[in-house]
Amino acid sequence: MGWDRHEIVAEVHRRGSTLEKISQAAGLTRTACSCVLAGRRWPRAEQALADFLDVPVSTLFPDRYPRRDSDSVSRPAQGRRRNRRRGARAAVRQPVARVERRRAA
Repeated sequence: MGWDRHEIVAEVHRRGSTLEKISQAAGLTRTACSCVLAGRRWPRAEQALADFLDVPVSTLFPDRYPRRDSDSVSRPAQGRRRNRRRGARAAVRQPVARVERRRAA
């Protein structure tokens, strides 16, 4: 089971830091790590927290990062965003099929 958000904050404070400092050290907005603990998916902030706590990302967020023994790097469970794929498909479509249907009718 993953860490509870309160456990993460408590451990960060025990180690003498804050969520804001971790976010800024990773080059993110100051609220990035707080947003992650509130439920937002933000892979770079999740990785920054895991690196600071010296644990795998899959240990902190097992629901977002399923543990894979064969992979050395944890990746989000989700695939690419749908809108990126849709845009690529839309650019490939051509109205040729419609013209051929009209001729056949």
